Amino acid sequence: MNRQRRQKSRQFSLPRYSIFPPEQWRWGVTSLVISLVLSLLILKLNTSSLSTATIDILNPSTVGENLAGRSLDELEKQKIAEFLQITPPETLLTLDRTPLFILHDTAWSMTAGNIEEQKKYARGPMKLGPNVYIPRKQNSRDRDILDSIARPFFERHRPTATFYEQAAEMLPADTRDQLVRQLWQLTPETIRVKGFAIALEGVPLSTRSAPELEKRARIWLNTPSEAVFRRLVKEYPTNYFDGAKTTALWATEAICQQLSHPNCDRLQLVFAERNRRVISSVNIELVQAPGSHCLTKGRLQTLPGYSDFQYQQTAKYYLLAALQTGQLPQIVSHFAVDSFLINQGKYPHCDPRGFDLQRLYNLISEALDYDPGTVYGIVPRYGTNIIAGDNIWWHNRVFDAANLPTTLN
Repeated sequence: MNRQRRQKSRQFSLPRYSIFPPEQWRWGVTSLVISLVLSLLILKLNTSSLSTATIDILNPSTVGENLAGRSLDELEKQKIAEFLQITPPETLLTLDRTPLFILHDTAWSMTAGNIEEQKKYARGPMKLGPNVYIPRKQNSRDRDILDSIARPFFERHRPTATFYEQAAEMLPADTRDQLVRQLWQLTPETIRVKGFAIALEGVPLSTRSAPELEKRARIWLNTPSEAVFRRLVKEYPTNYFDGAKTTALWATEAICQQLSHPNCDRLQLVFAERNRRVISSVNIELVQAPGSHCLTKGRLQTLPGYSDFQYQQTAKYYLLAALQTGQLPQIVSHFAVDSFLINQGKYPHCDPRGFDLQRLYNLISEALDYDPGTVYGIVPRYGTNIIAGDNIWWHNRVFDAANLPTTLN
């Protein structure tokens, strides 16, 4: 099994709370102490799944050849187009970085109907952020690979699908939301209205949808905290607030283009990086049952390995992303890309659980006639311990020997 060299962790500074008035400091300190105690309890319960280090997924250490970021020549582009049975794009997307190809699992048994529902909202702030959902077997409604796409690749107008895309290591999400809500209360109504108009410009919405999204976003912005909003959501029908938060954040970005305020000084850098990350990332969701989620102790539920169809389709979508950008994207797991959350005392995601990453790499190499063993992103290391450098979540009580990863055979 290929092993990654130990990476020096990035140090993230604690957010500054100087924006709060003095009378709130005492309560703020008390809340911080309570939060730290709870975080320590979470860490103690899940020690084997968490890490104090951030894996530098953009510059992975490799043993052997890693082709992530490599430009494609014209013959390779033609080979991919023929393999996918599609016409090559006339122009390539221009990005400021190597694109990321982020692997997830759904942790719930999405039906064909659930996937079709996601496709109805291909662009805009509603529903979920991933670009593709891959079921265990082909959906009879999908005639070719393009029919299966829920959201266009490298599309900015979508919700984020990872904390990495939110640039949450630059500014934790809860701190960002506090700054946004504070700014909203200080913003003149004329600028608020213009902010929503700018935020939703170019997004294909009906004349009814735009005002509804603005109404939902205003409710989110006017609630004092995320905890209060979550309680409010429970009092309304399912999906009543769909798109509220994403619309609110987009509108805040537009407000900061018109308003000079210290909150905007902090938010604009994060929003700009978020946009660059969203437009340079493709998110692939593999349909998988919830099982026992990321638990490593107690009563664990077994999960089936991913199907041949899921591996084959994932390789095809990777090649499609490469064809659209003219370069080989960097493949990462959600487990690795959001591992920095440990530095914020939060439980990181662990998907795609039990995914045989080297098997995917081998399928890509086979399609491109590259040498076996070539990698296209993180060098797979299986386990549940981010501290030790594991980047694909694997537990032998959840996945049996029949689904052993290629590099462990």
